[in-house]
Amino acid sequence: MADSLRRVKDRFDQIRIVRQDVAYVVSERLLTKNAEQKAKIREHLQKFTPLYGGMAERLEEFVRLFPVHPTYLEVFEAIAVAEKREVLKTLSFEMKRRLNDDVPQDETGLISYDSYWEFLHGNAVLRSVPEIREVIDVSKVVENRIHQAFTRPALKPMAERIIHGLSIQRLTTDDIRAKIGPTAEELQNGLCLFAPIPERTSDFLRTTVEACLKEVMKTMSGQFITHNTENDQYYLDLQKTIDHDAKIQDRSDTISDSQLDQYYFDALTRALEVTDLPPYVRGYQIWEHEIEWREHRITRRGYLFFGAPNERSTAQPPRDFYLYFLQPFEPPTFEDLKLADEVFFKLTHVDQQFQDALRLYAGAREMAASASTGTKKVYEDKADGFLKTLVAWLRSNMLTSFDVIHQGVPKKMVEWLKGNRTGNAAVRDLLELTGSVCLAASFADSYPEYPTFALQLSVCNLKQPTEDAIRWLVGGVKNDLATAVLDGLELLDGDKLKPHQSRYAKVVLEKLENKPPGHVVNRKELLTLKNGVERETRYQLEPEFLLIIIAALVQSGNATLSLTGRKLDAANLSEASKIPLDQLVAFKHIERPKGLPLAELVALFTLLDLAEGLVRNENTHDEAVKQLRSRVDELAETVVTVAQYVQSGLPCWGIELIPAEDREQQSKTLDDLKAFLEGLQAFNTPGKLKNFARTTMEIQFQAANLDLVKQLQDLNNLVQELTPLTGYLATAAMVLPPQDPWRTEMDTVRNEWRSKLMDAGARNVTDFRQKINRALSKVKDDYRTAYFGLHKKSRLGVNEDDKKKALLKDPRLDSLKKLAGISLLPHSSLTDLQTRLAKLQPCFTLVKDDLSSSPICPHCSFRPQEENLGTGGLAALQQIDQQLVGILESWCKTLLENLDDPTAKKSIKLLPEAQRDAVNSFLKAKALPERISNELIQGMQAALSGLIAILIRPAKLLEALSDSGAPSTADQLQSRFEKFLQKVTQGNEPSKVRLIIEHIEQTGGQE
Repeated sequence: MADSLRRVKDRFDQIRIVRQDVAYVVSERLLTKNAEQKAKIREHLQKFTPLYGGMAERLEEFVRLFPVHPTYLEVFEAIAVAEKREVLKTLSFEMKRRLNDDVPQDETGLISYDSYWEFLHGNAVLRSVPEIREVIDVSKVVENRIHQAFTRPALKPMAERIIHGLSIQRLTTDDIRAKIGPTAEELQNGLCLFAPIPERTSDFLRTTVEACLKEVMKTMSGQFITHNTENDQYYLDLQKTIDHDAKIQDRSDTISDSQLDQYYFDALTRALEVTDLPPYVRGYQIWEHEIEWREHRITRRGYLFFGAPNERSTAQPPRDFYLYFLQPFEPPTFEDLKLADEVFFKLTHVDQQFQDALRLYAGAREMAASASTGTKKVYEDKADGFLKTLVAWLRSNMLTSFDVIHQGVPKKMVEWLKGNRTGNAAVRDLLELTGSVCLAASFADSYPEYPTFALQLSVCNLKQPTEDAIRWLVGGVKNDLATAVLDGLELLDGDKLKPHQSRYAKVVLEKLENKPPGHVVNRKELLTLKNGVERETRYQLEPEFLLIIIAALVQSGNATLSLTGRKLDAANLSEASKIPLDQLVAFKHIERPKGLPLAELVALFTLLDLAEGLVRNENTHDEAVKQLRSRVDELAETVVTVAQYVQSGLPCWGIELIPAEDREQQSKTLDDLKAFLEGLQAFNTPGKLKNFARTTMEIQFQAANLDLVKQLQDLNNLVQELTPLTGYLATAAMVLPPQDPWRTEMDTVRNEWRSKLMDAGARNVTDFRQKINRALSKVKDDYRTAYFGLHKKSRLGVNEDDKKKALLKDPRLDSLKKLAGISLLPHSSLTDLQTRLAKLQPCFTLVKDDLSSSPICPHCSFRPQEENLGTGGLAALQQIDQQLVGILESWCKTLLENLDDPTAKKSIKLLPEAQRDAVNSFLKAKALPERISNELIQGMQAALSGLIAILIRPAKLLEALSDSGAPSTADQLQSRFEKFLQKVTQGNEPSKVRLIIEHIEQTGGQE
C-alpha cells in the first residue's frame, strides 16, 4: 500500500505559491485594469484614507488588487490548513457573487479576509479537520449569542465581521490556543470596518471599533473572547468557558474597607518600586528610603511607612525623615505631633475608576488565593491587569488626589510642588520630590554648613566617588565625579588643590596644630557615633568625606595618616589607591609630618605660583631655591611699582579710582608684603629651607596681599586701556554744542560708568572690561556719527562748493554790488548775505574713519561749539539764491517808488543826457537791466540825492513804542510813534525824508 501511494505521489509535483505570486496573478490576470479604471478606483479609495492606517501609503497596491484587500492575501498565506491555490478559487467565487453589485459610496467595497469564513464554514472537508472544527464550533456559539443578545443594533454588522475576522485569525497561529490576536486598530484596517460616525477620522472610528469589541465581550459574559491589556490584542479564546470576570466582580463586592486599604498598599508597592525590597522590620510595611536634599545634591536616609506613625518606634535607629502613606478607607487614629521630619501622604480624592479597579484587583487576588492550580494563573493575570490600571491612575492623578501634610499643614501635592517641573514623573519621583520640598528645612537644621555638590550623590553609595577623589589626589584620572566631591568639600581653587581654604579641612588642621609635639589626633576625636551612624564631629560629614579631607591634607604635606600596619604621607600617598576603602575609612589616627616643613613650603610655593613638586622631591631642591629667589625678586619689583599706583590714585576720566581714604591702608598692606618677600630672600640654599619658620596661616595671610597687588595691576591695566577712549570723549564733549543730544548721552554714560569704576565689586565682574569698552566705544561711535552729520550740514560738499563759486560770480550779486553805491538803499541786507556766503566753507574730504584718532576734522578743524550752526550746505546756498532775487526785487521797487517823487523827477531832468536816458529807460521798463551801467547808477544817485535817508534800528523803534513793556492802548501807541517820527526827522523836510528800517540777521541766516 505504501509503495502504491509513493508511486502516485511521484507523478505529481507540489508547487509552492507564495503571496507575491498570488498578488501578481490576482492583479494582472483576475483583476487587470486600464488606466481609466485605476483612476476611478483611486479617486474612490482616497475618500477613505483618513479612516484606515496604511491605506494612503499603499494606495497603489490597493488600486491594483481592488476589490481585494491586500491584507486578505497576507492572512490567507498564514492559514496552515488551507492550500494556497484555494485563494484564487475563493476570490473568483466572491467576485462573481458581487459582479453585478454597485460600488458602495459610504464604504470601500473591498473584499476582506473575514469573507473567507463563509467558504471555510461551508467546506465539509475542511470542517473535518479537528482544529478548524473546534474554531467553527466556538465561533458559532459567539455568533448565535450576538444574534440573540447584542444590545447595539447599529454595530451588529460590525460585530459579526469582527467575529469572522477573529475566527480566521485564530487559524493563522500554530497553536489555536495561543494568547495572541489582532489589535482593534489591526481589525479596523485589515477588515476596513465601517459604521456611521459623526467624525470621519481614524481615531473616532477606532473608538467605535473598541466600543463594539467591549459590547461583544459583555454580550458573551466574559466567555470565549479575551482582551490582553498588555498589548491590546483580542483573540478567540477556545478555553474560556468560565466567566472569571464575573466571579471576580462577585468577590470584589464582599471586600471590606480594611482589605481595600491592604490592597491599596499592594498597589503602592508596585508604584513606588519597593516590591522587590525586603521590609526593614519583619511583619511591618516599613522600608529604608533615601530622599534627595536638592539644595546640596546629596541624599538623606530615612524610612517609608505604609500606615500611621504609631509604628515609628519599630524603625530603629532614628534617621533623618519619616514618610507615611495613610489608609484611605479606614483612616487610622493617631496624634500628629507636627514634627519637622515627618511627612504624611493621604489619598483624599478618588473617582469611580480607581475604586472599581482597586476592588477588582482585590477580588482577583482573593480569587487567586482560593483557586485551583488550573485557574490560579488566570486570576493572577487578571490581578496584574487591574494593578497596572491602578498604577497608571496613581501616576496620572497623584498631584491632585493626595493631600500632603507637613507639620500640621495639609496641601495638595500640586501645591507643594508649585514651581517644580513634574512632567511625566513616575509615582516614586513625585513622592521623592515632594519629600525633598517638605524636608529641606529639616535637613538644613540637622546639617548646618553641610557641603553642596555639583553632581548628585547618594549617602548609601559613597564608595565610587570616594575612590575617584582619592585617585584624583594621588595624580590619577581627574573625572567630573571626583572634581564635584573635592569642590563641594572646598578643597579646590579652580583646578588646584588648596585644602587650607576649606572650612572642613581647617577643623582637622586646628585639632592637629593644637596637639603638643609628638602627639596625634585619634580617629574618635574626629568622628562621633550618633544613632548608629558615624559622622564627623563639627559638620556631621560622612566618614568617607572626612577621609577625602585627610587625604588632601596628607597630599599637601600637612598630615600623616596612620593605618593598621602602615603610614601614608605626601611621599607615598599613591599607595592609597591600592588599599581597600574600608581599611582607609577605619584609619587609626593622624599626626604631623616629620623632617622638612613640607606643608609650609608647599603652601609657600603654591602662594607664589611655583611648582610644589620642586620641594616635594629632594633631588630638585636646588632648582626650588633658584626659582624661589627669582620669583621673590620679581614680586618685590612689582610691589614697588604698584605702590606708585596707590600714591597717584590712578586717575581716570576725571576721577581717582583709588579713594584717598583707602591709600594709607593699601600702602601699609604693600609694605607688609614687601617685608615678607624680603624675608624670603635669606633662603638661598636648600639647607636653609629646613629653617623655614613661617606657619601655614602666616603664608595664607599673604594671599590677600598678593591679591591686592593683582587687583591694582589689573586696575592700572584698565586705566591704561580706557585712557585713549576717555581722553577722546573728554575732547569730544568740548567740541559739540551743549544742546546737542550726544552731550546728554555722554553725561548719562559717564555718570553710570564712573560709579561702576569706583565700585571694586563691579570692576571685578568677569565681563566688566568688555562691557565698559563696548559702552564707551558706542558713545564714541555715536559722537562720530553726530559730528559727521553736523560737519556735512555745515560744510559744503564738492557740488555745493561749485554752487557757491557760481553764486560769487552771479550777475545778480554784481548788480547788487553796483546798486550798493546808492545811499538810499539798505546796504546791510547785502552785507549780511555776503558775510553768510563767505562763512560757508567747503570740506568734502572728511570720512568717519578720520575721526577715529581725533574728534576734530583734520582738514578744516570744524568745531561746532564755536560756529553758528544755522542752515548750512545746500539749504543755505538755496536760501542765499532766493534772497538775491528778493533783494533785487526790493531794491528795484524802492528805486521806482523814490524816483517817482516830484523832487527826484526835477533832478532827473537836470541830469546829463546819458544818465537821464538810462534812468528814464529804467522807469519805463520798471525793471533793472541785466547789465547795470555806471550811467544808471550815477543818474539814480544824483536824482535821489535830494532825498534824505534815515536809518532806523528796530531796537530803538521797539523801545520807543513799548514804554518798558507796559500795556498800551492803540491811541498811546499812535502817539508814541508820532513822537518817535518827529524826533528822528527833526530838522529835515518831511517830504524828502526816507526812513530805512535796518534788517537784523537772524539765527540761521534768516531775516
